[in-house]
Amino acid sequence: AVPAGTPVSSVAQNGAPDPLIAKNADGTATYTWRMTGLDRLGSPRVTDPASYAPYAAYSTWPSWAELGRRFVSSFEKAAVLEGALADTLDARIARAPSAAAKARIAASFVGESTRSIRYDTRHWLFSPRPADRVWETAYGHGLDRAVLSAALFRRAGLEAEPLCRSIGAVVDAGVPGLSRFDGIAVRVT
Repeated sequence: AVPAGTPVSSVAQNGAPDPLIAKNADGTATYTWRMTGLDRLGSPRVTDPASYAPYAAYSTWPSWAELGRRFVSSFEKAAVLEGALADTLDARIARAPSAAAKARIAASFVGESTRSIRYDTRHWLFSPRPADRVWETAYGHGLDRAVLSAALFRRAGLEAEPLCRSIGAVVDAGVPGLSRFDGIAVRVT
């Protein structure tokens, strides 16, 4: 259910029905997708069952551009180095002979100083922990470590930007959302 006037984009694929839309007395609209009698998923399980099984996706984001601006803005605020962490990296890369060597040192530093934890990053996509905090706690999920990595690469003089990895081959262009992505990575140049 969404408040009155909230635009909703949706898609139904691989035999999933379009939604039934009910206008409620309080002005909200309720979207319902009902699928019955579906075959079980095949075995072995594939990474992206939506590539062949019925699915529905919806979004209240007005556009991919707006979603991207919001995500990148929060990522940028968190991907900043200060104090001891910046000094530590500076000392490690001081004698690095090339940009590639600096990149390897920064990447190794993430692995040495933080333990990766398996945790659903979707809860934190728009409020990631600051890079300094990830380093101080010495653990982080994929988004935490991406923020820390980007901050370290940038401090080393490299360009680093976040990107989303697709789970499968298809991302629905008309439905802005991050559910069809597997996680956050960092592209370094």
